[in-house]
Amino acid sequence: MPEGKLEKNLYFVDSSKRPLEGEDNEVVSADFKDFLEMTVEGEVEKSPELVNHIEWLALELRETIKRQIEIEPIEITPSMIHILPRDLCEKNYNRDYEVNPAFCNNQGIFICEEFLKEQKNNLLAILDILTHEFLHLYAVTKHYIVATDDTIEIRDQLRQGWSIRHGKPVEEKEEFHFKGWDEMITDRLNVDFFRNNIRQHPKYRELAIERDKRLLSAEEIEEGMIVISEGNSEYEFLSRLFSDMVEKIYELNHDKFDDQNQVYYDLVRPYFSARLKPTAKLINSLGRDCFRDLADFENKKDINQAKAIIDFRKKYNLSDDPRLQEFINAGGDEDLVKAYIKY
Repeated sequence: MPEGKLEKNLYFVDSSKRPLEGEDNEVVSADFKDFLEMTVEGEVEKSPELVNHIEWLALELRETIKRQIEIEPIEITPSMIHILPRDLCEKNYNRDYEVNPAFCNNQGIFICEEFLKEQKNNLLAILDILTHEFLHLYAVTKHYIVATDDTIEIRDQLRQGWSIRHGKPVEEKEEFHFKGWDEMITDRLNVDFFRNNIRQHPKYRELAIERDKRLLSAEEIEEGMIVISEGNSEYEFLSRLFSDMVEKIYELNHDKFDDQNQVYYDLVRPYFSARLKPTAKLINSLGRDCFRDLADFENKKDINQAKAIIDFRKKYNLSDDPRLQEFINAGGDEDLVKAYIKY
């Protein structure tokens, strides 16, 4: 893509679904960024050390996206990250701390103060959750707005990464499709960034090596295995499905790609851009309804999801994943999942 022609990741539409163009979009984008930086009620001040980590992470991740995906994401500043006491996260934003110690919405990125206190000696866990939420904010977003002469009100979100809202902007109770796929892509990008950027940085590398020694056996380390994050993998089934789809798509379209990495980036690109049609066409090379069938995978790891993925794999002639049936036979027992995620 020519220099200076990078795509952007922030779009707005009005009530008639008309995209704002040129100066109108720039004005609203600037107002939106100012809105993200506004202090929220009860916000806790960030430590200088955390600000330093945020600044490095925001710049490093943004430059990586520009280089690999050729997208111009918004610039994330420390002011867009809001630290709140746990009770305010749960009361004002209806977030269950045990499920969402951090989250991203149209006011920025929120982190519960309790999480930072619990993980004060685990910087890698803090970087992991920050990277995940940064990716959501860097992902393509399309907002429905109502503008008057004096104010701009952000009413709803029509697009967030791979997730697409079904229905007109003015309708209520609309559902997002591709929710599970969107979170899985976020997780995969997070893994890549940890492996290639965080783990390679002098400030964080020794912490990663120490964690590997603590959680992995000598044999696993000898095999080149590393720990990506601590905790259960919510996206392991969809992630392996994604990997097998990349392999199969490359096999069917090898004359169009130099290697599987090109297929990988083509499947990831809609997360950051507004262009789904070329990727849908590529995915449908596996079968006519493949793209549409992906839309129904929920962001929920349970027996129903495991059964749906088994059916999907059979329908599109993808190899079996033995872990799916193991998970079903165990009644969805999370003890089958490793206590940490290894790659």
